[in-house]
Amino acid sequence: SIEFYKGQVIAPRSGATLLAITLDPTFLNSNKRGAVMDNILNLTNKFEKDTGIKLHYAGLPYVRSTMTSKVSAEMKFFALLMVVVMAVILYVFFRTWSAVVVPLLVVVIVMVWCIASIVLLGFRINLLTGLIPSILVVISVPNCTYLLSRYHFDYRKSGNQILAMTRVIRKIGLITMVNNTTTAIGFFVFTFTDIAILYQFGLVATINIFVAFIISFIMIPAVFTYLPGPTDKQLEHLDSKPLVGIVHFLDFIVLRRRRTIYLTAAVLVGLAAIGISRIEAVSYMVDDLPKKSSVNEDLSFFEARFGGVMPLEFVVDTKQPKGLLKLPNLQKIDQFDRFLQAQPELSTPISMVTFLRAAKQAFYNGNPDFYKLPDNDDKNFILSYLANSSGQGKNSTSKLLKTFTDSTQQRARISVK
Repeated sequence: SIEFYKGQVIAPRSGATLLAITLDPTFLNSNKRGAVMDNILNLTNKFEKDTGIKLHYAGLPYVRSTMTSKVSAEMKFFALLMVVVMAVILYVFFRTWSAVVVPLLVVVIVMVWCIASIVLLGFRINLLTGLIPSILVVISVPNCTYLLSRYHFDYRKSGNQILAMTRVIRKIGLITMVNNTTTAIGFFVFTFTDIAILYQFGLVATINIFVAFIISFIMIPAVFTYLPGPTDKQLEHLDSKPLVGIVHFLDFIVLRRRRTIYLTAAVLVGLAAIGISRIEAVSYMVDDLPKKSSVNEDLSFFEARFGGVMPLEFVVDTKQPKGLLKLPNLQKIDQFDRFLQAQPELSTPISMVTFLRAAKQAFYNGNPDFYKLPDNDDKNFILSYLANSSGQGKNSTSKLLKTFTDSTQQRARISVK
């Protein structure tokens, strides 16, 4: 019968009960957050085991802790997987371990630089910056492949390692630098946004793309001019029939079938335009988690029984100290509160008037008919009752109201989900 608890602490239909806790901001924004959440989960898991009652979890600390753990694990997994795949491809193509080990060594150095630059710039590893090492693998390995392929081609012609590598740097260096520069510009565009996570992603990616280029063009020539020249067997990939066939096919298409290329390009652009027109800008905090993950299932549980999880906050400013003690202002807040409550997308709001309604109902022995804003006769008594409930005197707000009003009693906070 206590209206205040319905939809906030107790789900009216299922009887599910909400236990809400707060986390100190110093832990929320530090690497200690994971340890705190692990301790909480250990206790709740023990409770589930002892009672057989299944618990559901939600809230920013829990979601962020879960996402951070997942991003960290997946970043390591995909980086390792990409390195293995690249190593296999390089060995199949070049047929020599030096052409595998040296490019991968370049990749490792670039990834170390990447992580170091994130720390030096004062950033944290997040969903986007966690992808940069994998992106740099994709950029670094082609740089090395261009150099090695051209080096093998020129070495077969001249038989001189120094001369071959000099020609490589002259012919491939500028082209590769332009390719890397255009790629870096694409990422640098993100630094012009006001979104911090995109700015960090763009800046770190831009810096490390040039780092990858510099390291590639220093290590590859230095190492391969020191090693013995490639053998005839290691140069066989230059005459590989499948690769030569692909090159000849592309040459034929470009020179003999231009109209086909133009028509195909026009059709693809048209299809792309149709696809772009159907894009909807929708973003959720848990976009990167599978729909059947425990986090999404728990969030759905809270949405179905408590109207949601993610908060939407409003602040009402009365423009004068103690303006919240005036009944006309309270009535306007109450009117706005009821408007929000009528919106199907939102949960039942909590505000100062919510506590006043609950206090009036409690004063009248919990009668649901009195769950409403106090009138002029009740207001002063109920406000003084709430003030005295904190034990801090008649002119102070209570502990319950402290999070929904400021110290001057000028501004009121309204919270919905």
